[in-house]
Amino acid sequence: MARPKEYVRVRIVAGEAQRVETKRGGTEIEGLHFHKGARTYYTYRDGKIEYLGRDLQDALIKVGAAEQRVDAETVEAAVQAMPQAVRQQLSRVLDSRAIVDALGPDVEQALDALYRKKFGLPAREEEQKSRAKRRGTRRLAHVRDEYERLKTARSGTKTDHLREVLNDFDRFVNLAKNPHIEELTYNHFRLWREWVTSESKTRKSNKWANDKHAHVRAVFRYTKRHTMDWPWPAETLEWASAFDRLAYAPEVKNTQPMPVEVFTALLANVEAWIAIDIVGMPVQTPSERSCLARKVRKRRAGYQLRVCLLLGLNAGFDPVDFTRLRLEHLVLDGELPYVALPRHKVAGRVGGAVKRFCPLLPSTVAAIQDWLAVEKAGDGRLLRSGHGNEFNTKSLASGMRQLREEIGKNVDGWSFKHLRNVGPTLGRDAGISRELRDAFLGHKTGEVLEHYTAPLHARQMVDLVNLVGKVYLGETVGVY
Repeated sequence: MARPKEYVRVRIVAGEAQRVETKRGGTEIEGLHFHKGARTYYTYRDGKIEYLGRDLQDALIKVGAAEQRVDAETVEAAVQAMPQAVRQQLSRVLDSRAIVDALGPDVEQALDALYRKKFGLPAREEEQKSRAKRRGTRRLAHVRDEYERLKTARSGTKTDHLREVLNDFDRFVNLAKNPHIEELTYNHFRLWREWVTSESKTRKSNKWANDKHAHVRAVFRYTKRHTMDWPWPAETLEWASAFDRLAYAPEVKNTQPMPVEVFTALLANVEAWIAIDIVGMPVQTPSERSCLARKVRKRRAGYQLRVCLLLGLNAGFDPVDFTRLRLEHLVLDGELPYVALPRHKVAGRVGGAVKRFCPLLPSTVAAIQDWLAVEKAGDGRLLRSGHGNEFNTKSLASGMRQLREEIGKNVDGWSFKHLRNVGPTLGRDAGISRELRDAFLGHKTGEVLEHYTAPLHARQMVDLVNLVGKVYLGETVGVY
C-alpha cells in the first residue's frame, strides 16, 4: 500500500524525538510515522494504515503493543544509541502499564532489568529494600525543625535572628529538594554556593553572602552536635564549612567612634522626651486621648533610650546586648557599681560565653534607677517593649531613627556601633593595653583577667571607663 504523500519519518535526532524527512542522522523509530495533514502518528498493520493519535508516547505504546514482542538485543542497541534525555523519556513509555497489559509481566521485568543495567541502577529488589530502610528516616526539613526546637528551648535566643537563619536554611532545603540526611552530598552544598554567588553579584558588599553561608553552617553544626544518633554523612560539617569567608572592607565611618557633639545632641533630645509634661492634659475627646497616649509612649521610650545610650558609651554594648540584659547582671550598689553581662556572640567559636565586667559611671547608674522607678522589671528583664514583651533590636533601631529625624542631618548615619567604638578608640590612643580593650568589648577576657573576681575584674576597667566619662560626660567612676 502506498504511503500518504504528507508523511515524515519519526526519529531520535539531537536529543529529542523529531519528525524528519531526511534519513541522515538519528535513530529511526521502526514502524512509526507522522501524517502532517492529519497531524497524527500512524503505523501499518496488515497492510492498512492505523492512526495512533497525536501524542508521541501513546503512539510508541501502541506500536509496541501491535508488535506483541520485544527483542531484547534490538532494544538494547537502540537504547544505547539514543541520547540520555531520550532514553529517560522512552524508559517511562516502556515501563508503562499499557505495555504490561499488552505484553505481560515477564516483558516488563526484562525491560526494567535492561534499563537498570544500562544506567547502572540497583536491581528492583535492592531499591525496594533501600526505600524500606529509608522510610521514617530524617530529611533536611527535619533538621530545620529540630534546630528551631533546640534554639527556641534555649534561653536568650533572639526571635528575629532565628527567623532569618531559618529562612536561609529553607532556601537551602528547597535548592537541595529536601533529600534524606544520609543522601546528602557535596553537590547539594555546591548548588547552594552557586545560588548565593549569583544572588550576591548586584550587592555592594560580600557580607550578605557570608551571612548566608554562616546561617546554613550554623544549622548543621548545632543540630548535628545534638543529634549524634541521626544518620549524618561523615563529611557533613566539612561540606558545610567548605565555603571561604569572603573578604569585605567595612565603610570607614563604621570603624569610627561617635563624635562627642553627636552623642550630646542625642542625649539632649532624649532628655527632652523624658521632660514631656503629661499632667493635666485634656482627655475629653478621642483626639486628645490619642495625643496623651503618644506622649506617654514617647516619654517611656526616652527613659529606655537614655539607658541604652549611656550603656552603649559606658560598657560598649551592642543592640543584642540590650535585649539580653537582666537585673542579675547589674550591681548598682556598693563601692563600685558594675555590669557583668556575658557575651554570647562568640560562644560557638571559643566554647562558651565570654565573661565581661565593666564599672558604671554615675550617669549610667542614675539612668537605670530612674527607669526602674518608672517601670518595675517583674520578669527580670531590664528593658521591655511598650506592651511588656521582649525588647528587640527593631524597637531600638526605631527609637534611634526617630531621634535622628528630630535632630536633623547632623546625626545621620551614627548608631550604636559607633558608640561601641568610643572606648577602644580612646583607650588605644591613651596607651591602654589591648587585653583591657578586648575585655571591654567582650572579644576575649585575657589569661590574666581570668584570675580576678567580678569586682576586681571591673577595677581593671576603671581607667578606660574614666577616660570615656571625662571626654563625653565630664565625670568619672572615681578612685577606689
